[in-house]
Amino acid sequence: MPQSATSRQLAGVLLLVACAATILAGVMDGSGRLLGGAAAWGAAILLWPQTTRRSRWQTLILAGLGFAGVGYGVSRGVSPDVARIISGNMGLIALLIGITFLQLVTSADSDDDAGRPGPRAFRTTSLGVHLFGAVINMSAVFIVGDRMRRYGPLRRLHGILLTRSFSTAGLWSPFFAAMGAALSFAPGAQILVLIAIGTSLTLVALGTTWFTMARQADHAFHGYPLKYANLRVPAIMAVLVIIAHLLLPDVPILIIVTATAPLIALAYLLPRGRTGRRTLIDHIRFNLPGINNEVWLFISAGVLAAGIASVLAATGDWQPFSRVTALEAWLVAGGITAIAAIGIHPIITVAAAATLLDGLPTNENLLAMAFLFGWTMGMCINPLSGLNLSLQARYGIQGIDMMRANARYVMGMLLVFGALLWLAEHLLGGY
Repeated sequence: MPQSATSRQLAGVLLLVACAATILAGVMDGSGRLLGGAAAWGAAILLWPQTTRRSRWQTLILAGLGFAGVGYGVSRGVSPDVARIISGNMGLIALLIGITFLQLVTSADSDDDAGRPGPRAFRTTSLGVHLFGAVINMSAVFIVGDRMRRYGPLRRLHGILLTRSFSTAGLWSPFFAAMGAALSFAPGAQILVLIAIGTSLTLVALGTTWFTMARQADHAFHGYPLKYANLRVPAIMAVLVIIAHLLLPDVPILIIVTATAPLIALAYLLPRGRTGRRTLIDHIRFNLPGINNEVWLFISAGVLAAGIASVLAATGDWQPFSRVTALEAWLVAGGITAIAAIGIHPIITVAAAATLLDGLPTNENLLAMAFLFGWTMGMCINPLSGLNLSLQARYGIQGIDMMRANARYVMGMLLVFGALLWLAEHLLGGY
């Protein structure tokens, strides 16, 4: 067997190990996360010769900036976070690996009925991405995106649908990492209040998108109809994820989703005997290495995040406000969103903002909503967000194009958010 083929198959095994180790780390004490990161790095290195030229340049730029940031932090006395460099984005990488197994199930679905193309297809597909994405996270984007890709390359309009419909679920869904971060950094916030405010924002966001963008969907736009045959796999996943989350509330929702996808594939294929086993083995050996571009993008983005964290750790103590009311919360949300536009993940700015505002008199419901809004809008305007990197690597939709396409939408939503914060402050009272 040629060396390149051997390396590719070994990389597939390493990616499976990376996924399994990350799942175990999420279920147990987290010590396996480094093993997962090391396995992903090993697979990526083996697959480097097969990585596209564009991905190589992006990887070198992102990782170079990240290591420069780590070097700056070291020069200011900040110890390098080696664990973060190795396994910083392993949750997302493991998810990408896990959801590839859904191809083995969804590919068997009939696709002879794509539904009537046009504006209605846009709206129903958007609603499907939003509702299922609220539970099964980014795997919903891939399920819908892969189905739409059957009818031709995805265009700018597809990217707008996927980014806006999915990201807005972060405004209210308790299954999103954004909600976990908001409640962690604003522990006094009430989740029911956040869901109520977030749902109101979601209705405005989806309505605006449907009104302004659905008319652009022509006869060539085939969506993902809300029919049982098409939504069977997402529905099964959603039910399993909810049950697992209720039974294992301490396990991160991302880990549950990552583990559920391969389990569904196993349940579908193993009863088929030797044919099913061969399909699984071939997937690991030949299909998993095909996500090498995505793996390198997320590894390098993790290095960049580690570098940015080092730079932030080197800054001194400073507080921008004397208290946090609706106005300050709105400014925080705008700041997180603006910084996301230059490629910095919201978790970094959310953590930094929480640190800077620690100890101030604060309306924590409003501050938590600011974190949710900044995270959500940052997700669709950040060219280096996990969502946009996935769309770029998987479907060829450039992150910078999505940033431009969503810029006016985000600015409009920021104004709506300001008005809603002011209303919430008057209804909920002060701190």
